[in-house]
Amino acid sequence: ILSVGSHAFLLDFGVAKLEADAAMERGTAPGMAIGTPGYMAPEQAAGQVVDHRADLYAWGLLAREILTGSREPVSALSSTGSDVPRSLVALVEACLSIDPRDRPATASSLVAALDGLVVPKRDRGKRPIVAVGIATLLAVIAWLVVRDPVPVERTLHGPIAVAALQDETGDSTLAGWGRLAGDWITQGLHEQGLLPVVPWSAMLLAMAQHDRVSGTDLGQTVRNETEAGLLVTGSYYRVGDSLRFQASIADLNSARLVASTVPVVVSIDSAGVAVRELRGRIMGALAVLLDERIPAQVAMTAQPPTWEAYRIFERGMHEFNRYAYLAAERSFREAWSRDSAFLPSLVYAAFAAVNMGATERGDSLLSAVMAHRSSLSAYHIAIVDYLTAYLHGDRGEALQAILRAARLAPSSRAGYNAAYVLIQLNRPQEADSILGSLNPDRGPMRDWPSYWSQRAYAAHLMGDHVRELGYAREMRTRFPDQRVSWVIEARALAAMGREESLDSLLVQAETLAPDVFWSQGAMLIIAGHELAAHQRGDSLARF
Repeated sequence: ILSVGSHAFLLDFGVAKLEADAAMERGTAPGMAIGTPGYMAPEQAAGQVVDHRADLYAWGLLAREILTGSREPVSALSSTGSDVPRSLVALVEACLSIDPRDRPATASSLVAALDGLVVPKRDRGKRPIVAVGIATLLAVIAWLVVRDPVPVERTLHGPIAVAALQDETGDSTLAGWGRLAGDWITQGLHEQGLLPVVPWSAMLLAMAQHDRVSGTDLGQTVRNETEAGLLVTGSYYRVGDSLRFQASIADLNSARLVASTVPVVVSIDSAGVAVRELRGRIMGALAVLLDERIPAQVAMTAQPPTWEAYRIFERGMHEFNRYAYLAAERSFREAWSRDSAFLPSLVYAAFAAVNMGATERGDSLLSAVMAHRSSLSAYHIAIVDYLTAYLHGDRGEALQAILRAARLAPSSRAGYNAAYVLIQLNRPQEADSILGSLNPDRGPMRDWPSYWSQRAYAAHLMGDHVRELGYAREMRTRFPDQRVSWVIEARALAAMGREESLDSLLVQAETLAPDVFWSQGAMLIIAGHELAAHQRGDSLARF
């Protein structure tokens, strides 16, 4: 039931009970089964002791029916020839495991896996774009209704406002924590400085106005009173001797939810601890949403990290982009140690290790990630599959996995990685096409020198040395400290037989310190190879 004020209440629990109570009592005599027969888990139908995993089995039955239109065995789900993702099929199959121990451990892990499977899609008819997936069975329905993924643009605009958390405890002694949380989160966002923030004093006036006019929507009131573009709302509950805090960020311009925190559960005398953690998670969520290096589809479905963990992750991204992979791996590991729910940081740690050629460490990190596979988004699952295949030398499987990631998140760096593998498979035309579709001045490609070196290499393999030379010079202009651009330019000039230009470049390169491979010596070696390949005998003798 949706009440006035847009608060939802779930009613008619039937024979349901709280987990804590379920362990202490049985609602029926041993051997007696209660429930809807067609949706009982095997252990429930047999009258055995059941727990929350029986509900996950029932969810799996409903999901199967929606996806197939029938109640046939789950094998029919994977054999219908439909374009239902394999990861979704695997998730449903896991929920329908006979042994409860083989099902997802909790509903939260199921929700996290499901959230990652749904991205905005366009209907084939006249319907508008559907918003980012919700963590319910409706997410499965959305997959059936709309299937053609389209890029998600980051159109989030401030100011951002924070409402007082709704007190759902029924305990008057806890009433003040909602306003204190709103004030504290507001101060944190001010300090963060990523977006303009509606002052807490202005929000108090907006909330007072909302209270005076019954039946109005809080988001609309806040937008009218403060011109806010984003709104943080939340609530807290009392469950026994514990308090449960949760919050989310909504885009008031598009009326969509863009991020939700995981519940923060503390003892009843530790509300301050919960508010501090919730503040950190909201700050982390906003940082992820506004970070162009993180694909929009992933940012809007991933579980937000704490602000502390995100700042360390951000340091790792800077190191990764400078090819300081060892330092990046350490930073990503540290970010994960600060927030073990922030799994993307562990994925990037594995990525850094693989890029360094640290096979054993990369394999170990990927194994650690796989232990939490059910909590990963579909995009990060594809990245893990790519790294695993690449690490074991299966370039064909790696290509399929990274292309899947690129389809899930067109604005990510997955397209670049797909082009990289295609070049290794000697398919430069396809690589060139993918690289040409990426924007080097936006998102993950911005400030990424390797984009230009791979464009040049693809052009080189196609024999288009004019474009190769252009890309090399563009790279040298944008990234003067990337000395590989000198070597690429020498290669292109040698391939074209432009010896005077090559000699001039080599004279300039005498100033490059010979402390790394990419020096004048490398230019001589690479240019010599190229002259030999093009059978320029006289020039080759000089080199």
